[in-house]
Amino acid sequence: MAFMSPNNPFAPPSNPEQFQAAPGDVKYSGIGVYCDQDLLVISRAKHQLPSLCLKTGEPTDGRFIIHEKFLPKSSTFVVGAAFGAIGYAIWKAIFGTMLHLELPFTPGWINPKDPSPERSKRGRAIVFAGFGILLAGIILSAFSEYFIGLAAVGMFVAFGGLIASGFKSSKKPFAVSRFDEQFIWVSGVTKSIAYQFEPFSNVQRNSK
Repeated sequence: MAFMSPNNPFAPPSNPEQFQAAPGDVKYSGIGVYCDQDLLVISRAKHQLPSLCLKTGEPTDGRFIIHEKFLPKSSTFVVGAAFGAIGYAIWKAIFGTMLHLELPFTPGWINPKDPSPERSKRGRAIVFAGFGILLAGIILSAFSEYFIGLAAVGMFVAFGGLIASGFKSSKKPFAVSRFDEQFIWVSGVTKSIAYQFEPFSNVQRNSK
């Protein structure tokens, strides 16, 4: 059953808590997908998600693809604190674990907190320009210390681009909360839909 806002048919329910499913309401089991409170847990070895939008509950052929490298949650803070944002990105690119998920998703769903596409596009252009100036400043500062200021300008321009793109409010529909060798925990799934999958507490992990 899908729960839709009267104003936006693609919006998630305004209060998903009121639609919590009872144990007898579980519809999907034995497919490598589980519910862990408000998170969806997906088996890395084998899983098959139903063609059901994880936001709206409507049938869909659309997919939201997550294909990137991640670091274990335990090391995220340590690496970020030790090396900063740029160092963290480099560390993740080298030592991160590549995860790939294709989550059923209605492309027409719009997060009301997201900035307009035009604003996001303009902001990204400013961010790229800022990083270009920053890189040029770093390279040229090797020849003259006067170019250090150029690098600083690049940092401010890039930060301004992030603000212009609305990075504080923009949010992807789904995100990897954590992972281990067997499972991936995904946030952003509407709770009433997550509760349709068998509880993760029933899973007996394979002994190593």
